Amino acid sequence: MLLGGPVPSGPALEQCPKGGQHSAAFIGLWVQLVVRAGVSMRGVAAVLELVGEYTGHTFPIPHETTGRGWLLRLGLAELVKPLEQADDWVLFADHSVQIGSQKLFVITGVRAAHQPPAGLALQLGDQQLIGLVPMTDSNATSVQAELERAVVRIGIPRAIVSDQGSDVKSGVARFCEAHPETLAISDIAHRAACLLKPRFEQDERWARFVKLAGQTKAQVAQTELAGIRPPSLRTKARFMNVDPLITWGIKAHRLLVRCRTRHAPAGMTVARVEEKLQWLNEFADALQEWREWMQVKDVALTVVRRQGHSTHTPDLLDRAQPRPLAHSSSSELADQFLAFVTAQSAPLRPGERLPGSSEVLESTFGKFKTLERDQSQGGFSSLILSLGTVLSQSRKTLTGTLTQGLDTTIKHGMELCGIKRVTQWLAQNLGPTVSSQRNTAFNTD
Repeated sequence: MLLGGPVPSGPALEQCPKGGQHSAAFIGLWVQLVVRAGVSMRGVAAVLELVGEYTGHTFPIPHETTGRGWLLRLGLAELVKPLEQADDWVLFADHSVQIGSQKLFVITGVRAAHQPPAGLALQLGDQQLIGLVPMTDSNATSVQAELERAVVRIGIPRAIVSDQGSDVKSGVARFCEAHPETLAISDIAHRAACLLKPRFEQDERWARFVKLAGQTKAQVAQTELAGIRPPSLRTKARFMNVDPLITWGIKAHRLLVRCRTRHAPAGMTVARVEEKLQWLNEFADALQEWREWMQVKDVALTVVRRQGHSTHTPDLLDRAQPRPLAHSSSSELADQFLAFVTAQSAPLRPGERLPGSSEVLESTFGKFKTLERDQSQGGFSSLILSLGTVLSQSRKTLTGTLTQGLDTTIKHGMELCGIKRVTQWLAQNLGPTVSSQRNTAFNTD
C-alpha cells in the first residue's frame, strides 16, 4: 500500500486543492466511502488498496488521520460559507446529547422555495448547516442568541421547526416575539408522542402487556422458540416506537390460534407455543385498539411529512384517515391530530407550504452517530464538524460518477478551510473533550 507519492503535475495538479497532494475527485471518493457507504475511516485505506490490486493501478492512499482532517475541513466550510439572504428560510433546531455536560445545539435550514414537491418528504441533503454550537449551559437565552446569529447568515427566517424541548421551545418563543414574521412550528412526531403517552400510561392493559412480553422474551431467548420472541421496547421516545411490539403481539396471537386448529411451525410444538403465548388471549381486543391508534398516528405523520403545513393540509389529513374507525378512542385521537394540524396551518399565507416535521434533523444526528461509531460513547469530539460534511455529501450531486460540480465544491471547501482554521474553531468552540479530561485525570506523570 502506498502511503505517499509524488505531487501531481499538469491537469492533475489543477484538480488538487491548493497545497494538497490529492485531487478533489479522490478526496470526494474517500469522503463518500465514509459518509454514504458507511466504511470506517480505517477501512477506507483497505478498500482503496483492494481496488488498486484488482484494477492494476497504484496510487497514494492517505492515512485515516488525513481523511479525518478532510471531513472536518469540508464540514467547517459548510458552516462558514455564505448563504442566500431570503425571507423564506425554515430552520430546524434541536440538541444532540452524549455523555458529559455538553449539548450540541444544531440549526439546519431549507428555503421554502427549495422544498421537494408536495408528496415528497425532506431528505438529508435538502438541509444547509447554519449553526453548530457546543453548549454547557443551554437555556432560552443561549438558544435565542444562536438563532439571532443565524439571522446574520440567512436573514430573518419564515419559520422554526423544533420538537418543543423546554429550552429550545423557550428560546424559539423569545425569538418569535422579537421577530413576529417568524412562525414557531411544533414537530409532528413530538406532538404524536405527547398524544400517545397519556393513552398508554393510563391504560392498565398496556403496563401488564409490556411486563408479560418482557418475561416471555427472557423465557424463550435460549430455547427452540427464540424465533418468536418479542422485540425490545425502546426506552427513548418509547411511545413513538411501540409499533413493533404491538405488531408482534398481533402476529403471535394469530400463531397461537393457528396452532390450536392446525399445527405448530417446524421445530416447535403446540404445547410449547401454548405454554409461552397463552397469556396473549387476554389482550386480543386491546391489541386491535392499539394497532388502530398506530394507524391514526402513521397517517398523520405521513401527511405532514410529505405535504407539510398549508391551508390544504387539514383537509388532506381528514380525508386520509381511515374513517369510520372501530374504536371511539381512535376517533378521538384522529380528531386531536386534526385539531393540531389545523392550528399549525392556520397562520400560513394562501399558497404557502412549510415543513411540519424536524425528523430530517433527527436523521442527521443518526447519520452522525453512525459515522462516529464507538466514539459516540466518549462524548463530543472534533468530529462534530463532520455534520456539515454529512449534509453536503448527501446532496444529489452524483450522476453515475463524481461530477465536475462536486469536484469544484470539494476543492473550494478544502481551500476555504485549512486544518489551522479547523484547529482554531475547535479550540474556541469545543474546549476540553471527555477523552482529554480522562487522559488528564489519569495521567500519572
